[in-house]
Amino acid sequence: MKTQPSLRDLLLVFIGGGSGATLRALLLEVFPVEGLLPVTVLVVNCAGTLALGCLTGFLVSSAASRWSSDALHVGQLLLGTGLLGGFTTYSTFVLALAQLAAAGHWGAALLYASLSLTGGYLCAIWGIKLGGRFG
Repeated sequence: MKTQPSLRDLLLVFIGGGSGATLRALLLEVFPVEGLLPVTVLVVNCAGTLALGCLTGFLVSSAASRWSSDALHVGQLLLGTGLLGGFTTYSTFVLALAQLAAAGHWGAALLYASLSLTGGYLCAIWGIKLGGRFG
C-alpha cells in the first residue's frame, strides 16, 4: 500500500521546483532565443539532464552509503524532482517543435528534435558516469 507524501516532501519539491523554474526563466531572459532554433532551451535541457545524471549516478554509487537514507531522500526530492525538474522543460521543447513545424520549418524542427534527444541522452549517460565517480 502506497503512503501519501509528507508535507515536508511536498515542500521540498515545491521549493526546488520553484527555484529551478525561476532559474530557467532568468536564463531565457538573459539569453533570449534568437534565430530559428531555441538554443537556450536546448542548453538548459541538456545541462539539467547532465546534472540529473550526476545526481542519479551519485545516489546509486557507494559514496551515497555514507549519507543517511533521509538525507538522500531529501536530496533526491529537492534537487532531482524539484530543482532539476523545474529547470528542465519538456513542454517548452515540444512547443518549440510545434511552432517550427507550424511555420513550415520542418528541417529546423527535425534538427532541434535530434539535437535535443541525442544531446539529452548523451548528457544523461555522461552525468551518471560522472556522478558515480564522486564516490
